[in-house]
Amino acid sequence: PPPPPPPRPAASTVGAASSSRLDVVLHATPVPPAVREPEDDEPACGAAAAEAWVFGRAVRLRVPHRFQLGEVGCGLYAVGVLMDYWHAQDRSHPTALVKQMDLPAAAEGARAAAACLRDGGGSAALRAARRLAHHAWGEGEGEFVEERLLDLLAKRVGGSVYGEAYACEYLVEVARLVGYRARVHRAARIEALWACLDAGHPVAVCVDINNTRTFLPDMLGGQHTHFAVVEGYFDAAPSADERPRRFLLVQQTNRR
Repeated sequence: PPPPPPPRPAASTVGAASSSRLDVVLHATPVPPAVREPEDDEPACGAAAAEAWVFGRAVRLRVPHRFQLGEVGCGLYAVGVLMDYWHAQDRSHPTALVKQMDLPAAAEGARAAAACLRDGGGSAALRAARRLAHHAWGEGEGEFVEERLLDLLAKRVGGSVYGEAYACEYLVEVARLVGYRARVHRAARIEALWACLDAGHPVAVCVDINNTRTFLPDMLGGQHTHFAVVEGYFDAAPSADERPRRFLLVQQTNRR
């Protein structure tokens, strides 16, 4: 299995991130062309405004996407996404489904994606089809460990039977049972996140969200937690006259 993420750096001068807190800036920010993928949404700021943006350093890992089935289980799906990433690097690295319903859902996703691409739907439909294709794995794949992640959590780790693993330690133990080395980083500085991504390690993070419709980050003292996977970052400014800021590329199991 892949090695654990690198240790937290002692010091860093990356960008303007000099504290352990990450400011949430809700810009209608376009993704840099260098790391933009076909399934990304169109820039919310509009094509004309997007052309004025100035981009700097950009890192994006090719992390497969999964859709979360059901209201709970985001932590297990985040772990599944990370396993898919390492499985794509080397087929000997194991991966696992979260629930029994994931397998027929994946097959249906493959059929829907193929039909949409074949019929030539609009741009939004094509992006949706590509997202479904990410969840399909392909007919020749199917190399999953026998036990589902939810079963491992419920039966062997002692977590919830519904998948609401709010403790990061539960998810780490599930990953270890599948065959990976994993660990929890608490009170980690933001520089540690840059270091992990620079080393090719996507990171599952636990954050508070304001509600289950927008999934925007918030500060709620851990009372409304949600897991997501950070797959990259980029430096950008709306114009050459403004100071660049660093933005995260985050994948949630319902959107990117």
